[in-house]
Amino acid sequence: MKKMLTIAAIVLITGTFALAQDVPKSLDNATQNYMMGLNHHNNGVIESAITNVMLLKLYHPEKDFSDIAEKLDALTIENPDKMIRLKAFIAANYIKHPERFNWIEKGDYEDAVAFFEMYSAKLKEMNYNLQKGSQITATK
Repeated sequence: MKKMLTIAAIVLITGTFALAQDVPKSLDNATQNYMMGLNHHNNGVIESAITNVMLLKLYHPEKDFSDIAEKLDALTIENPDKMIRLKAFIAANYIKHPERFNWIEKGDYEDAVAFFEMYSAKLKEMNYNLQKGSQITATK
């Protein structure tokens, strides 16, 4: 357990330090580190990597994250933990279609748990509105 926590800390710290520098190579290093986190067997490391990948996309919208989006899509289908599947689904959609999430602001990432709760509530609201719209269409 201690070894896993140490590995998780190293992956996250390395990625965070890479974010602190304003160099394209550092951005590539952060991307590689978060990809390692997404491939980890520890769910806590995976969840942290998902959150940090979204943060990276928020601050670097010009960066191509297609490899990470592909891995997030795989997690959405393959991971046995339903919370990781949900978070991976949200993150993959955010990375592929950031224009659909223009209500997200940089300050929303102060607390990852609160952010995903806000995000889930917004998705539920969108789903409700879609269902409500389809019911109206079906009755016409």
